[in-house]
Amino acid sequence: MSKEDLGRVDVALVGRRLADNENLGLGYLQAAVARAGFCSRRHTLNNFAELDRIAGSIMASQTPLVGLSLPDGGSAVLPLTLGELLHRRGYPGHITCGGAFATLSRDWLLKRYGWLDSVVRFAGEAPLIQLCSALRSDSDVQIHHVAGLTTRAGDGLPAPLLDALPTKLTPTRSARAQPTILGHAAAHVLATRGCLGRCSYCGPAALQKQEWSEGRRAGLTSKRLRLAGVGGVSRRPIADLCEELATLYHERAVRYFYFVDEHLLPHDEQHALAFLAAWKDELQRRKVGPIGIGTMLRADRMTDELVRAFADVGLIRAFVGLEFASDDEARGYARKTSVAHALRLLRTFDEARVATVSNVMLVHPESTHETLQQGIEQLQEIPSGVFETVRMMAYHGTKLADRLQREGRLRGNPLRYSYTFDDPVVERFGQIFSRLRGEAFYDHSIAYRTHDVFLALALQRRLGATADLGPLTRRIELVRRGVNALYIKSLRTALGLAHAGAGALQATELIVQARASSRALIEQLQLCEQKLLPHDAPDHARLFSPMRAAASAAFVLGVATTATACNSSVTVAGPSTDSTSTSTSSASSSSTAPGTISTAPASCSEQEVENQKQQVRAIVGTEQPCFNGYLNYEDGLHAQTEFSSGFGIGNPIPTLCYSAENQAAKDAMEEAIAKALEGKLFPCLGTDFSSGYIPIEGGAGKQADTMTSMIMEACPDIVDHLGQVAISLDASGAVVAVTADPGSKVPPEALQCAETALKGLTFPCLAGYQICPEYIVGE
Repeated sequence: MSKEDLGRVDVALVGRRLADNENLGLGYLQAAVARAGFCSRRHTLNNFAELDRIAGSIMASQTPLVGLSLPDGGSAVLPLTLGELLHRRGYPGHITCGGAFATLSRDWLLKRYGWLDSVVRFAGEAPLIQLCSALRSDSDVQIHHVAGLTTRAGDGLPAPLLDALPTKLTPTRSARAQPTILGHAAAHVLATRGCLGRCSYCGPAALQKQEWSEGRRAGLTSKRLRLAGVGGVSRRPIADLCEELATLYHERAVRYFYFVDEHLLPHDEQHALAFLAAWKDELQRRKVGPIGIGTMLRADRMTDELVRAFADVGLIRAFVGLEFASDDEARGYARKTSVAHALRLLRTFDEARVATVSNVMLVHPESTHETLQQGIEQLQEIPSGVFETVRMMAYHGTKLADRLQREGRLRGNPLRYSYTFDDPVVERFGQIFSRLRGEAFYDHSIAYRTHDVFLALALQRRLGATADLGPLTRRIELVRRGVNALYIKSLRTALGLAHAGAGALQATELIVQARASSRALIEQLQLCEQKLLPHDAPDHARLFSPMRAAASAAFVLGVATTATACNSSVTVAGPSTDSTSTSTSSASSSSTAPGTISTAPASCSEQEVENQKQQVRAIVGTEQPCFNGYLNYEDGLHAQTEFSSGFGIGNPIPTLCYSAENQAAKDAMEEAIAKALEGKLFPCLGTDFSSGYIPIEGGAGKQADTMTSMIMEACPDIVDHLGQVAISLDASGAVVAVTADPGSKVPPEALQCAETALKGLTFPCLAGYQICPEYIVGE
């Protein structure tokens, strides 16, 4: 290497890395090029604001090669925008891209983006090294000899599918950007590559099919391809995998490992059990103590014995694919599944204290009113864990996308496809469903957020928490039931509206009601989160939540790509203030007395937003100490105030009965708060949902929470019947009766136990109210 090459960056690698996540793909590429003696620089691109900085850095460094990571259509928009920006600035080097989406959409990408020079097919480690070498020699001929590189001249030489390099590498990681969970370091890990499934809607399945064809084109026999895992699953040696885990455990104090594999365990039960036994033995030999493991698992390949064996190694979190509500629907998409087996398996996971989350593709191209109805009812049968209902996506290169294209139902382009439905009821339901997901359940859904809490709880147990987690566990479980029940109720209502001819615009009342229930549940999750966080955690700390970052990015991307113009500054009109009596510093604003008016700070930092929220809470607490609910600012000046009818565990109790008296009391409380806040400007509140939403845990919620805890601790037999219990209080707040609906199955002794537990206690913030059962699931 010449002196001129010292300090040279051979390749700039660009991809996203969201909070609580790692980009293993770029980490492996960096490790590969470093092993070959080349220098790389990674650029993290998460939002549009970073485009100019990254483009400037690449132009200034004169990097000869830029590699864009395109794992899927959603995450491809920003890197492709960067490529366009580099082209307009006259970037003279070679721009390539790689990843699953890039491989499947390579012809479309090269046709659409004239500045794109090449696409790397399949695994990128070996081709990237060859490309770096070719560009060092400044030879166009050598570029065309790079195996696995597609240009406008075609696919070129077959990809090096038998190259063992990827299985010998450990990814390059940044110590400064290591995710954490409950104060412990976390790491994403890859143990296998590939997928044995052939689901017609699945991108990995389409990729594996193309990889097999590539191998046959290279003249490789079927036997040799199968032995190498081509078109299926290739595995790292268990010793190498455990060496990486041990290094992360001892050198970086990692205690939670999330495996991003499609198929982490061998498909055969005996082979899988042997794999887990070897895994446990290898970790013990390397003196690795208790750890938590998370991964994706196919229910049809799991057994009770495998669940227990994996939990013994450290499994605490599993994404268990339910996918469909019925076996017939699954078979229509070449998915092998047994819904009954999966539901039974969820109980085994729960018994093994493994937190589970499952997706159910409620909406898909062949959905009918009947399948939607069946799917919604099936959700009630999920015995434990959290579920999320989703719409099946159509990915470029899959059998599904090809079929929809032939039928004339496919819309959009490879970056984002949609499709039409034959059944108008399903079309209308799909519109309402989208509004529910985006406006009521939020971009990072309350279901996933509930799962995050369960994951943190499971890790606490796994690492030997000394605190009694029983009460918190019961509380979180009741929130989970409330979340699941809210989904079922909302989806039933949505289907009824669609069947009656209503679409998205006519579903506003449903959205408003569901959003109010979501916020009440979010309040309870926030309380649970705070109990799980370390005592020294900052006020703005939150739980480990990889899905939150991904969902938020997708939401922001959707807004950004549909916007037509943006203003760089916003002026908020408000009352004039005396500049000598206010301050823009964080320290001053945090100590501002209730009742003063905030002025616009120099920067609405996360800390400044929290400072202004605390000012609002102080005003509300002084004016109405019993208030329990939320305020929602949209412009820093006007807040929507909502007294929460649901307390403690969110659902099913305690919930205020609806009555004219209760409603009048709530209205008076909200009016008093609005008057207390009138004319007070908080300019950092309302710039987005997060900054504008202010949950307040007031006296009513705290007292209801105490009531719930006392019942649960004294009367464990009543926990499963809380949704059928009503509690009446007198004008002083004393409990006068605990009753149940005559048709309920609440044991009389459980009612008596609850009444005895609350006897002699007073809850003044609930004075005069009746706490009602809320039948969310039951029809």
